[in-house]
Amino acid sequence: MKVLEVKNLKKSFLSPGGGTHRVVDIQHFSLDSGDQVALAGESGSGKTTFLHLVSGVLKPDSGEISLDGKRMDLLPEAGRDGLRSKLLGYVFQNFNLLQGMTSLENVELAMRFGTGVDKERAVSLLKRMGLSERLHHYPRQLSMGQQQRVAVARALANRPKLVLADEPTAHLDHVRGLEAVTLMREVCREFGAALLVVSHDRELLSHFKQVERFDRLNRALHAQQGVAS
Repeated sequence: MKVLEVKNLKKSFLSPGGGTHRVVDIQHFSLDSGDQVALAGESGSGKTTFLHLVSGVLKPDSGEISLDGKRMDLLPEAGRDGLRSKLLGYVFQNFNLLQGMTSLENVELAMRFGTGVDKERAVSLLKRMGLSERLHHYPRQLSMGQQQRVAVARALANRPKLVLADEPTAHLDHVRGLEAVTLMREVCREFGAALLVVSHDRELLSHFKQVERFDRLNRALHAQQGVAS
């Protein structure tokens, strides 16, 4: 079953000179339930913009984005937020944890916007991430690796059909980064979520059987040089 399907997706931004700068131009991309795919591409190639479009953080100029058969691109901002909270988990490059909330509260907050707070499940997810002793710690009291594990638990809080991860090793040392990605893959597999990771980390990419090159997927890169992410 198709969890994600993208058709003729385009997004441009205003350039400093007053013209438009095409960042994303993707004819077709799709993921089936349970897929684990890595998108390989250099920094500044538009990968983050693509994830923001898929997740509904940004609205495309044109094209179709379907999540579990539901058209994300046709919805207003509030509708995109609702669909994202129910169907999609997002591990942001900078984690985006709320600094005034504990690990447990960050996961429970995600649940409030989705299926409803289930404290037992939130605790279980954090324990699965190896954070049983960090449930009531604030982000400032956690290492970068621990913060990422909280972010992964939060992404899985509402039993998403799809998990997106943006450069998940960017702020971690080599060993911790691969440990975090391995755990994320295991948990996605256990919960039946598809996983899409974007990265330029060759070591990380080598651990995925299915790797797509973003420069081949994104036609905007063929038309111009230097695309902003």
